Amino acid sequence: MPSRYSATSAQAYERLMGRWSRRLAPLFIEHGRNDPRVPVSESEAIHRELVDRGVRCELVIYEDEGHTIDKLPNRIDCFERMIGFLEEVLG
Repeated sequence: MPSRYSATSAQAYERLMGRWSRRLAPLFIEHGRNDPRVPVSESEAIHRELVDRGVRCELVIYEDEGHTIDKLPNRIDCFERMIGFLEEVLG
């Protein structure tokens, strides 16, 4: 991560986790490994933190995607995973 973003990202992460600690709803996260805007490490950190707090959280990383999930097979996979996640958590 470029150094100019490090402090800002860390501060934003702490604020985000502070807010989320009060709202522990299940969360589905999808992320492209080649995302030029948001480091995948941020999604991994959020996932790890929520799982450590006992929150149902699923993280799916697409190795061949960037900031958006554009490739049709990946989109289909992502939507199917989302549907399964929602069926699980909503009953």
